[in-house]
Amino acid sequence: MEASERERRDCRQSKSTRHVHCRSGKDSPGWTKIKDDAIGFGVYRPTDEASDQASRARRRADYQARQAAQHAKLAGTLNADKRDLQYRKISHHSGLARADRQALLDRGLSNDQIDQLVAAGVVWTWQPGESFVGVTAALPGVDSSGQLRYLGGSLTIGARDLQGRIVGAQVRGKGNYYWISSANDRGYGPQLASGENPIGFYQFSESIDLDITEGFLKPAIASLMWGGAWMGAAGRLFHSSSEQVKHVIAAFPDGRLILNPDGGAVNDPNTVREYWRLNQLVAAIGRTLNVRWWGQVTKADG
Repeated sequence: MEASERERRDCRQSKSTRHVHCRSGKDSPGWTKIKDDAIGFGVYRPTDEASDQASRARRRADYQARQAAQHAKLAGTLNADKRDLQYRKISHHSGLARADRQALLDRGLSNDQIDQLVAAGVVWTWQPGESFVGVTAALPGVDSSGQLRYLGGSLTIGARDLQGRIVGAQVRGKGNYYWISSANDRGYGPQLASGENPIGFYQFSESIDLDITEGFLKPAIASLMWGGAWMGAAGRLFHSSSEQVKHVIAAFPDGRLILNPDGGAVNDPNTVREYWRLNQLVAAIGRTLNVRWWGQVTKADG
């Protein structure tokens, strides 16, 4: 604690103990508070540097051990081709329940359009307790006995990559979407071998532009109903899957990148923050993020 700092905080140093007594102020780097003295001053002593270094070394070692364990587990997760094969087996044999079809009809889709989504492996019904030949416990959402886990919902939306492979999925539960995962059952989470959560890419017609929105169902429906190429991310967390995002953007070198904000998004600080992060990511690779705006200030504006 420098002399000027001690003076500024109304401090004095004991000649007998060499401890510094301060009326107020927070701990300073290199100093540790011992107690308060009889008149309410904080008593500080120089931090034991060796002890401080040992503590930092332990924290660093613990962090490295956690990272190593995570990387070791991710190394065992299925690659994109194997995930696609197994998720398609589930979607093909499961089909779409009447209630889930009705939920899509309520969103303005026709039965023919829904059938297109089912055929493409974009939507299906999750059936807990079912097992399928060739579907293993290494697939997120499958338990150690090879059965589909209960995940609190039925309508399932596949996250497709740029090559059209189903590399992850979410299930619609009560008012929200949840990753299909076995992470809390000592299995694999949705993360790819890179550690990133899957993003979704959907393209039912040719386009030089890339439209961007949140989630997986919205971009899938948008591409089917209005055409073009669409990219989505769960929770708008594009920055958390930056390598995939950059990979998709690179496939559209001559087109526009167009963000389609949800109605009311501009009034949600968390959403605005994620859009800002996406813009930073896009700018860092020398591209421009455009915004499609039709006055959607509130949720009622669409």
